[in-house]
Amino acid sequence: MTPEEQIEQLKSEVEHKKISIKKLKSFIDNIGLICNSETDSETKVQLIKDEVSGVTWGCTDKNASNYDRNATQNDSSCAYIA
Repeated sequence: MTPEEQIEQLKSEVEHKKISIKKLKSFIDNIGLICNSETDSETKVQLIKDEVSGVTWGCTDKNASNYDRNATQNDSSCAYIA
């Protein structure tokens, strides 16, 4: 491996670690928000499970007016314009 290739590989690894740290910080922040929310314990447990598993609830139907491209699970909130 050339020195230039080594440098590019190191840059890539550093960038990957930066992204991983950002994701971890966001995850920790979200768990904190859930724990401090005014919801009941059962709901908090489910929200934390969803956060850990990467589930994002929302409308997953692309034909709906409130389609959420980030949603991974449909929450039955889809709305349609007649």
